[in-house]
Amino acid sequence: MSPRPLVAVVDDDRVYTEMIGDVLDSEGFDILSIPQASAAVETITRVQPVLALLDVRMDLADSGAEVLAALRENPATAELPVIVCSADQPFLRSHAEFFREHNASVVAKPFDLDDLINAIHQALGHPTDEP
Repeated sequence: MSPRPLVAVVDDDRVYTEMIGDVLDSEGFDILSIPQASAAVETITRVQPVLALLDVRMDLADSGAEVLAALRENPATAELPVIVCSADQPFLRSHAEFFREHNASVVAKPFDLDDLINAIHQALGHPTDEP
């Protein structure tokens, strides 16, 4: 039996991470919770997940944007699919071009779980039921 694909969830909200873990488990993924932005790049580089879900507000100011930039600069993670998930709507709007330039999808919190699952499958190149 082949191992389940691993998704890194970079978010300091334990309740959110557990909920996402349950959802992704039912979709056939394992998750690795990374609660601190300061550990994200090294951990992601070391474990090589298939995708990263990335919050933008954690232990460092603008930490998600800094993590995304560092992931894109690192040859080992430059092509990693990243979905930015945040409730900070003003930050998402003001950084929309940055996220596009760094090839990251954005899903605003709160979101419908089906929308997140579809975004994950789309980021991974899997067919979805959505048109």
